[in-house]
Amino acid sequence: VLYFQNGQQFQFETETEGGTETEGKRNRKIELISPLAQHPRFGTIDRSGSSDVSLTMGSLEQRQAAGTQSHQIRHARGPRITGKLNIYNYITKVLESPKTLAFRDCFVHWREHKQMGRAGKIFIIDSFCPKDRHAIFFDDNIRYDDARIVDVCDIRSPSHSVPLPRAIDKFLVRVEPLESITDDDYFIKKIHMCEEKLNHSILTRNRMRDALLRLVQAK
Repeated sequence: VLYFQNGQQFQFETETEGGTETEGKRNRKIELISPLAQHPRFGTIDRSGSSDVSLTMGSLEQRQAAGTQSHQIRHARGPRITGKLNIYNYITKVLESPKTLAFRDCFVHWREHKQMGRAGKIFIIDSFCPKDRHAIFFDDNIRYDDARIVDVCDIRSPSHSVPLPRAIDKFLVRVEPLESITDDDYFIKKIHMCEEKLNHSILTRNRMRDALLRLVQAK
């Protein structure tokens, strides 16, 4: 959820018919470092060639080559969270109120693993029964036969990637850049599409479950 507020960082000016809007009008800013925030709103992902993953808040530093470790990150102003499930719980807790979070993914790890999806940007979801929020990952590098850029995993089995057919157009969306530029409602339409397909998937699964229960009870 994007959270626009008055701040000192990440200023985005809005164009109008008369030119760029001024400070006194609709000058939008996104603040990722807030004196009122308990922790910084940005962080860096590190995988360090191991099976575990860490998120260090308050830093954008990363290892530059194989062999360097995440403990070499200096001057971090926030906590370090280890493990996909712990990262999911941390982000869920932080996003109880609307705000913007910015994460730097571990490009070195992705490059070391031949740019495969399971080594890509970490995206942790509840793919079976999302209750409070529906997480959606937009990227123009997602393929319909290969997630490629993103490692989407479920909280029930975070060490394994979610099968692409269960994620595509429900949690993962391939973005067409030209269409998104020419259509102001492009992302709204994509969100509606994901909601409809996810609801249909949950409804179908529930019907199958109920049918199996009736069969078991009949025996």
